[in-house]
Order: sequence, then C-alpha cells, then structure tokens
Amino acid sequence: MKNQEEFVDSVLQSMQDIIVKHGLELMQHYPNDLLVHDKAFLMEMASPGAHIAWVIGDRHTHIVALGLSQTENEMVGCLTRLASNDKFYSIKFHTNQRVEFKEFTSANFETLATTKINYSPSVKDMNDFWLMCGSTQIGRISVEITGTYVERVYECRVTPFEGISLLDRTALNHWAQLAIIKTAGTLFVKSNTTWCEAISKRIAA
Repeated sequence: MKNQEEFVDSVLQSMQDIIVKHGLELMQHYPNDLLVHDKAFLMEMASPGAHIAWVIGDRHTHIVALGLSQTENEMVGCLTRLASNDKFYSIKFHTNQRVEFKEFTSANFETLATTKINYSPSVKDMNDFWLMCGSTQIGRISVEITGTYVERVYECRVTPFEGISLLDRTALNHWAQLAIIKTAGTLFVKSNTTWCEAISKRIAA
C-alpha cells in the first residue's frame, strides 16, 4: 500500500497522461497548477469515497470536491464555460487506492452539480454547529468575532472527532470557510482557522 504522497503522485501521473492524450499544453505553460496546487488539494482529499469534478485545458486545471456542499457542487456549472477545447472528467476514489477516471461531455459534466450532498450542519446557526455526515457527527465548528469594529477578525475553531477520514477533514475545512463567510456576510474578511484537539468519544446525534 502506497503512502499518501506516493498515492497522490500516481494519481497526478494519470492526470498528466490524460493531458498528453488530449494534446493539451498545460504542462508547458502552467505545470505548477497541477503539480503544486492540485497536488495539495489531493493530499488533503484523496481517500475512499471522495468524488471530484476536474476540468483541464491548455492554461488551467480546476478541481471541485463533489458532495461537500451545494455551494461547492454549483461550481461545476462555472467550469464548463472557460475554454472551447476543455476536457471534463470525474475522479472517484475507491478502497484499496483504486481510482476511476470518467470523461464527460460539457453538457453531461454539468449534471455533476446534482451529486448528493453528504454533509450538513446540525443547526441553521452557522456560528456554532456540529457538522454531520448523514446522521453521524464528525466535528464541531464555531466562529467568534474578535478585533475592533473597524478591523474585525473572524476566529474559527474546528474540533474533529478522532478517527475521521481525510474526506471528513476536507468537509470540516470547507464548512469552516462557509461558516466564516456566512457569519461575516462577505468573502472579504480577515479570519483565522484553528484545529483543536480531537474529541475521543462520539456524541449521539
């Protein structure tokens, strides 16, 4: 069994093979978009159950993590309008480090926006909530406003349960950012996210 970096490097190699197959010029122009930025994303998320929408072109590569939130799913539609020669794929991660690539047309790719959302907040108040995966709590997210009236800082605390998956951690991080934006009412805020010590005992939902 490969460690996470070895596994991600093998996925990146498969992605490069697809780029070459389609005659795209990304690796000549912006290789770091794949080898640095996409790699960082995959290091965090590539685990069993993860489902990714991927768009690749001559000068861009974009990844959307499907099934985390409706906000993230809806990004799929934006990615179909970047360049006329773009190629569209989904990437599914299964057990035993098996990876499934599937090519889509532009129109069919947009249907990925309807991917089932697996995560939801326990309450509507995004200041303080448990993040749920189905009926199971995976961690708590809370946001506190500090600083001055003129220079507010949004301090977000994420407290995961022990033993959650990489995908669950990705979901917690994603929902932490959503909580900050919802609390602030804007994208343009100063914020800090702190991961607290994991909870060892799961509380019944």
